[in-house]
Amino acid sequence: MTDQAYILTAYHVWEEIKAAVGIGLTLNEEDVDHRFFMDVKLVAAFGPQKLPDWDIPRGPDMVLLKIPPQYLSKLQEVKKFYSLTADVPELSKVNSLDVWILIGSPGEQGTMLPKHASLTINAIYAAIRSESTHEELDYFDLDMDTTFPGIPKKFNGMSGGGFWIVSLFESSEGGVQWEAQLVGMASWQLFPAPSGTAKVRCLGAKSIRSLISYLQTPKC
Repeated sequence: MTDQAYILTAYHVWEEIKAAVGIGLTLNEEDVDHRFFMDVKLVAAFGPQKLPDWDIPRGPDMVLLKIPPQYLSKLQEVKKFYSLTADVPELSKVNSLDVWILIGSPGEQGTMLPKHASLTINAIYAAIRSESTHEELDYFDLDMDTTFPGIPKKFNGMSGGGFWIVSLFESSEGGVQWEAQLVGMASWQLFPAPSGTAKVRCLGAKSIRSLISYLQTPKC
């Protein structure tokens, strides 16, 4: 529904920020001193409750944060929201070049001051090491080559970042078109990892869409 929108993130991220005064969001990349905060007390969280016996590398570490209506109209002026349907959509059946990209803000590439945060949103090519399922949740384990210039050595701060497949294909007019599909969300960096490689685990598309069933009543 256009009058409702949510922030998808990792549950452990929500655990860290729900005791804060506000949630800061980036609206304008050129205005480095902009200020946009949502009162945390007005944010409702939807998702599975954290249980004491959570298996940390495989627990359902995900949550949807409902954007309060008084902030939504301002965000809709400058941001596009991804439509999350219950069914995982199929990719277009065309010949395409597909690339896997993890997007987020690595902590080591940002600066946190008492009253200012400067973050770098980075889109990083990923290689899928493996896919798996566990208790009806799906996962991707990614190999991130940290030897490339500009790539972080550690991926702390990427939690909640989207894992996307971007398909490039020729349009009927002869140009190049692209479409992006959300296929996962970063949750953990796994250790140990081979030298020059970071191993990141993402919850998959089916896991993310399971959150839709929690939207009737806040669970977190």
